[in-house]
Amino acid sequence: KIQGLTREILERGLNQAKEGRIHILSKMKETISSPRTELSEYAPKILIMNIPKDRIGEVIGPAGKVIKEISLKTEAKIFIDDDGKIKISGPSLASVNNAQFMIKSIIEGVIVGETYEGVVERIESYGCFVSIAPGVVALVHISELEYGRTERVEDIVKMGEKVNIKIIDIDQMGRVKASRKALLPKPEGSDFQKEKKFDNKPYRKDGYKK
Repeated sequence: KIQGLTREILERGLNQAKEGRIHILSKMKETISSPRTELSEYAPKILIMNIPKDRIGEVIGPAGKVIKEISLKTEAKIFIDDDGKIKISGPSLASVNNAQFMIKSIIEGVIVGETYEGVVERIESYGCFVSIAPGVVALVHISELEYGRTERVEDIVKMGEKVNIKIIDIDQMGRVKASRKALLPKPEGSDFQKEKKFDNKPYRKDGYKK
């Protein structure tokens, strides 16, 4: 008749199990010692955000023009539910983040003092217009392109060029004014007083200042 396991056998079995568990954990630690700070490049990039239901039309646009433009520029797929829930998926984090940024710019508008990246979509003699998001365009006056006097806008920026700009004003009509110069380092030995005098001249009648 079996009288049961002895204390010695039990202790030996438990110790062997402990050693096995420690060995497994050590191998797991070799593989990944801490949680990854970034998703794998092969992981799907999905972002969910919400907007007011009464603003859905602004994001979609006439015949879907706005949402199609966002998708084209960012390579992201955008799905909008009737309750204002938006699902954004894309091939990279930059893709979904850029799409989210454009949607936020449409809903919340741009903020004075903040920096944005946009694309030059129109050039005039008095400055250029930079598209930040569909329907969100800022005027960069010729005096705000760079330090010193600029004779031709085309000498500084080209159509379709990506530029970083700082929002400097939004007038009562909602028109946005921005500066490229504000993000550039000030050149040493410049005559800033003379430049200030030039900058304070009224914009041409086609510009925002008048």
